[in-house]
Amino acid sequence: MLEFMILPTGASTFMEAMKMGVEVYHNLKDATNVGDEGGYAPNIQENKEGLELLKTAIAQAGYTEMVITLKPVICISFLE
Repeated sequence: MLEFMILPTGASTFMEAMKMGVEVYHNLKDATNVGDEGGYAPNIQENKEGLELLKTAIAQAGYTEMVITLKPVICISFLE
């Protein structure tokens, strides 16, 4: 499974970007377990499921058009 990142592209300040990230992060807590390093570790079988969880959390936070999801560049070659 891959790790995913979110990028609050719609934020106009660092404070607003941090707020968006925190709100999305907290919306993930009901759908996941906590991993070793404090990040969420959902019980999923495919990477696509992880992206769907993120999309749902972003929508619940109200940032559908303001936050995007990213895959770490090093992982992209594994998906091809």
